[in-house]
Amino acid sequence: FVTDKEMDQLIADKNALLAYAPANAAGIRYCATTANLPGETFVYIINPKALQEMKQNHKELEVMEIALYLDESVIRKRAKARGDDETKIDERLDAERAEFDDYMENGTWDIKINTKQKKKDVCNTIHRVLYENGIYTESEVNEILCRRGLCMMPEKLSKG
Repeated sequence: FVTDKEMDQLIADKNALLAYAPANAAGIRYCATTANLPGETFVYIINPKALQEMKQNHKELEVMEIALYLDESVIRKRAKARGDDETKIDERLDAERAEFDDYMENGTWDIKINTKQKKKDVCNTIHRVLYENGIYTESEVNEILCRRGLCMMPEKLSKG
């Protein structure tokens, strides 16, 4: 998280900007720069509009889009747990709902994961996408899942 002034400086350098999501109705702006990319392969969570901008401005990137559907009740629960104000939660959801609904229905995603599934099924889908496409090794996939609280032993993950 940065100040508005720092954000203005980040987005001013178009060459260093990986992606930018302008302020929505809730006044929230997001961006990422190319400065701290972890390597050739990385996972980046981004909203649909900024994703399209990133793909347009960085044609050198090979992008695999994984769309994760997350129910608003879960979003609300997580936002409340981190101390977000109820009004701000409503504003943010209202501001982004149409964008995400359209993307989930009509987007350019390669894989769509519905997180309403059982935890095991979500993990298996993530595993299949990341491991079988050679993006990460099996142990790296398990490490990623564990960091997100979806830890499963590799032998419990199955290929698609």
